[in-house]
Amino acid sequence: MNWRDQLREASFRGVPFLFAAADGDHGRRMVQHEYSGRDIPYFEDMGRKSRRRTIEAFVLEPDHIGKVARLIEACEEAGPGTLVHPYLGALQVVCTSCRQKFTTRDGGMASFTLQFAEAGENRFPTPRTDSAAAAAAAGDDALAAIKQGFEQGFDVPGLPDFVADDAAARLGEAVTLIQNALQPSRLAGSGLASFARNAASMTASAADLVRTPATLADRLTSLMRPAGVRSPWQSFVDVADFGTAWPTVPQTTASRIRQLANRTALGGLVRAAALVEAGISAASATFETFDDAVGTRDTIADRLDVEMATADDAAYLALQGHRATVVRAVSARAPSLPRLVDHTPTTVRPSLVLAHELYGDDLDALADRAAEIATRNRIRHPGLVPAGTLKVLTDGR
Repeated sequence: MNWRDQLREASFRGVPFLFAAADGDHGRRMVQHEYSGRDIPYFEDMGRKSRRRTIEAFVLEPDHIGKVARLIEACEEAGPGTLVHPYLGALQVVCTSCRQKFTTRDGGMASFTLQFAEAGENRFPTPRTDSAAAAAAAGDDALAAIKQGFEQGFDVPGLPDFVADDAAARLGEAVTLIQNALQPSRLAGSGLASFARNAASMTASAADLVRTPATLADRLTSLMRPAGVRSPWQSFVDVADFGTAWPTVPQTTASRIRQLANRTALGGLVRAAALVEAGISAASATFETFDDAVGTRDTIADRLDVEMATADDAAYLALQGHRATVVRAVSARAPSLPRLVDHTPTTVRPSLVLAHELYGDDLDALADRAAEIATRNRIRHPGLVPAGTLKVLTDGR
């Protein structure tokens, strides 16, 4: 095959550019030792040098000014990125220098001298805290504080029947919502049967449970944590909307005031407990991309902020501690995950060709990577990926 046929469209972080030349710096890291009275020096081998690439690049009209801005932005972004080298394929690199030049002689064109170094990795072990376990422990502390606050704010005995009936009806709504949210998480076998039995028992005994707030809180929070099963964090976020759309209760009598207070306490219990479980689940979850991890972290943190605003002092501090452990746990894993970047092919081509251009010649992985491109971008026909902006992973996973 002619060498020209093997050239690839050059790009960095999905921003394409043309190139005039590409060179590399290779070798070993050597320390020279010279000794008194000896004519022959000694070179100590310290390992392979960091591989460095320099590309003489340029962009042309139309919109070469906009192309310049996008390429500079890609070079200034923090962290490693994918360089599609015209000769070597996809490389994980950091941009160490981006020198750009306009000239009146070459109107409609801008030139670049781009310098890259291989991203590398830290392979040496470093001490780490078990962040998932820390989030789970902080979550249990938060649940204890939430339940204690609920017991103090929920009261039925000695009040008219309609107060207890309303509380039982709201409890039934909570159980139904938890069932609908968690059962699709594919609880299997005995786990599903036990979950269904507990939910049915709570619904049947709702009128009695509302008269014992401590038991109600224990059983309701236990229902969100089926034995031996960890539900996805998204399921709990769905539960965390409980009670937000209830109609107001006119505050005309002491009984109506208590009815509203009970609704507020029950709604707060369900929402806060669901968000605690969401945080515990997210702290140990596996994320596909950096964007997924950061989005999950921010969603749970923001929702916890909302609940903390109306929590009592003890619950506030406990939820704050849980929030901090969840943010740390998810944030610690996010930087090592692949990122979603824009890639803009200029012609229609098969997803397999795109995968080859982006990720190189690993035949065992190309089919999976091509399928991932098609699935992520909802391509109707993988053999005909249209020109335009696509979302791709930096490492092709």
